[in-house]
Amino acid sequence: MKACSRVVLFALAASTCRWTRHAGSSGSAAALQRVDAKAAAFDGAFRTRLFNAVRSGELDGLQTSSLMNDLGYAGRIFQSLRNVL
Repeated sequence: MKACSRVVLFALAASTCRWTRHAGSSGSAAALQRVDAKAAAFDGAFRTRLFNAVRSGELDGLQTSSLMNDLGYAGRIFQSLRNVL
């Protein structure tokens, strides 16, 4: 799961970079909304998968807290990129 969060973070960052190249275009606000929606969808899906893994015994408390920290870190990075825009 940790690798999955990194892959999605990089994909969101790439989407954000592509958006900045087209910032003057008329679709830029819609593109930014799509990136925001993808980030929110990933966060919700990741949390669901994480807690399902805890319930099924696939993850212990230490693994879970580590992954939640990673998710928070990824969210802060994304928000910082978003604030730059």
